[in-house]
Amino acid sequence: MSYSAPPQKSSQKSSQKSSNPFEEGWIDDGLLYRGAEPPPPRARKEWRVDDWVYLPHESYIPISKSRIISALAEELGEGGRGEFAQLVRIMEGVYHFHYHELLNELKEDYEYFAPWMGDKMREGVSAEELTRRERRLMVNFTTLMVRGNFNPLSDAEQRHASSHTYLLDLPVEVNLNIQDPALIRGTLAYSRTPEGRAAFADKAQVEDLASFLQLPQEYDERMLMFHRGIKADRVEGLFLFQKINILVDRLFELVFRPLQKGVKTVEGRTEQLVDGAVNLGVGAVRGAVDLGRAVLTGRPFAPRPKRAAASAAGEARVEGDARAPSDADVAFVPRWLRRKSLQKQRMTLKSFFGASLLQEPAMERVVCLFRLYPPSPPPLLTRLPVIGRFIKAPPPGSTNPTIYIKLFQNVPLADLELVFPEKHIRMKSFDKFMLYFLGFVGLVMGVVKLTSGAGGKGGFVALLSLLGLLAFKTVTRFINTRRRYLLQMSQDLYSKNLDNDVGVLQYLLDSIEDQELKEGLVAYALLLKAARPLTAQELDEAAERFLNKHFKDLEVDFEVEDALEKICAPLNDRGEAAPTPLQARSTMFLPIARAARGADGETRYEALPLPEALRLMDNKWDNFFQYA
Repeated sequence: MSYSAPPQKSSQKSSQKSSNPFEEGWIDDGLLYRGAEPPPPRARKEWRVDDWVYLPHESYIPISKSRIISALAEELGEGGRGEFAQLVRIMEGVYHFHYHELLNELKEDYEYFAPWMGDKMREGVSAEELTRRERRLMVNFTTLMVRGNFNPLSDAEQRHASSHTYLLDLPVEVNLNIQDPALIRGTLAYSRTPEGRAAFADKAQVEDLASFLQLPQEYDERMLMFHRGIKADRVEGLFLFQKINILVDRLFELVFRPLQKGVKTVEGRTEQLVDGAVNLGVGAVRGAVDLGRAVLTGRPFAPRPKRAAASAAGEARVEGDARAPSDADVAFVPRWLRRKSLQKQRMTLKSFFGASLLQEPAMERVVCLFRLYPPSPPPLLTRLPVIGRFIKAPPPGSTNPTIYIKLFQNVPLADLELVFPEKHIRMKSFDKFMLYFLGFVGLVMGVVKLTSGAGGKGGFVALLSLLGLLAFKTVTRFINTRRRYLLQMSQDLYSKNLDNDVGVLQYLLDSIEDQELKEGLVAYALLLKAARPLTAQELDEAAERFLNKHFKDLEVDFEVEDALEKICAPLNDRGEAAPTPLQARSTMFLPIARAARGADGETRYEALPLPEALRLMDNKWDNFFQYA
């Protein structure tokens, strides 16, 4: 997923409607746009440039292999249907055999860290053995992510996610303190050793794990999060209470704007105090200053504190040119999706009482991996003289080796809080305002009554009782709202959670096998259908047009190099077919296509005839096991 900065020039076709993936124009007026750059703002200024998110054409083919096979058989015609069906069966068996060893390693290693039986499996196992299995598990897990076309959630993407809100309209704070960063830190440290660097490069084709992951700074190495597939998520409704809360927020910003400068000044002074305290070695001052800063920057009187700048790679994806960054080799025109939230909409009388349409990019699949600290009671309870003896607490510095793996579907980018294991819900600005207002009014009127002597003691008590009742109703309303929100969150998680732990690993392996089969079959079948040898670029465009034609305008960035690597050996300097070292030791490599270099120096590819391809594949299958 990638994001954009303001465009440098406007489009001449921004007002045209376009259903053709090869032409610029609106896919859905005001919501989805197709062009090299995001659409320019209209006269009414309905949007800003940073409201638009670039939707990349991903390489994963989200179509079942049975439908792909049927479409390819239709393209090839009736002549070779029987032989093509045999070719599919053999390729499917070869790819399944290729990934069988990887699945076995994942299951063997993960059972030592699984939530349901890991503690029993770890009994009597040395620390060195657990470390070895943990490292191999993390290498193989990274291999799953790479081969499954999953993209790591980068720091730039996380900052864009946190800058918007969508359906989670209550303030939510993720508690990262329960997540142990030792797992990811240890994996990154291992990847920098010669042994670890070689393991990640050989199995996952990742040379630098830290650069590949681009871990969000806010998560502080406490979670690995990967996503695949991006689509538009839309919802329409009145959202009356959410709009009231937004109005209160804006009122607070207007009234207390002069105080914000003072808050920022105090924040700057506190940062200087922290630096001075560190230099002097006074650690106690840091805690007090952090507490004061948290109070000063709390909602709704001041904006939330911002994190430091992202890494150079992530920053380049945000601050660079507003053109699509990675669509140069795709046949389709780049696409842009507009993020619509209540906070971004203009608040008029009509929009306040009318229905509002919200839109946010949603990640079709999200995989999370993390480790938790051992559960421990509150420190205050363990210090009590009598009760503390009966409360068991883990020893200082203890760890819980359990590793959690979660798989979610259709997660809106702005609602990433859903996937975290622990969240805290805060009161809305409107609820806070009611509590503060009632308390202030009660205090003022009480002082007036006491100083004036009017109403007597009974009237003052009645007034305080009334205000107390109103405050109680406000708190009760917040509790009920929080309960409804938790119910909604649990329902969302129930519908969005696809699998957990070892089930995620099996699901991912199955999807990878299907993806490899689809890529290899599409490449071979289209080369077989072509009346002449094709260059890699011509095959790439033919595959993308084939998928778009047969599957409801599907737009995929076909990985032609990866597909050709499965079915064809490259040419050496003498123009001879020479398998790469990776192909030579891969059980998945099936040379059922050949390459030739033409007089113009361009390499072209053609498929072997079906009978010859079947004989070659059958021979390789028969020689997988040699006993003599």
